[in-house]
Amino acid sequence: MTFGAVKVWDLFSRQVADLAPEGGLQAFLAFSPDAHLLAFTDQSLDRHGTIGLWDTRTQQRLAPVVNTNYVGMMGFSPDGRWFAFGIASLDGRKRLLVQEFGARKQVSELPGQTPIAESHKGYAFVFTPDSQQIIASETDGRIMRWNFVAGSKAEYFHAH
Repeated sequence: MTFGAVKVWDLFSRQVADLAPEGGLQAFLAFSPDAHLLAFTDQSLDRHGTIGLWDTRTQQRLAPVVNTNYVGMMGFSPDGRWFAFGIASLDGRKRLLVQEFGARKQVSELPGQTPIAESHKGYAFVFTPDSQQIIASETDGRIMRWNFVAGSKAEYFHAH
């Protein structure tokens, strides 16, 4: 059963590329800073943990990023070097993983501080403009700053 598909429109040529989902469910996506890659969740309730990659220049699917857990929010750093994505395990734990994208190598992991009730919820996050830190939200309303490049522990701030 297909729940959705990604359509990519070229606004100049007015061509449309359809990314037929292999897994079925797509909820999150992110463009690389140069807009040459589109990353998107491509998973179902039976087959989770897949991030599809689409080359916007060649309009070809590339080898996916695969994890054994449900994949959520994702994003590229402004310099394109890092790729981060949230994951949620069936026991309600969440983590934020950071990969060196070119090598597809995980370089850092941040465990969540609060449990999640649904597997599609997790971190909302953004990279800082210098690509050195991540600012993220927890489900309890706290904001977190994490310098993953320096290997620092995350700092948490409470909303007022």
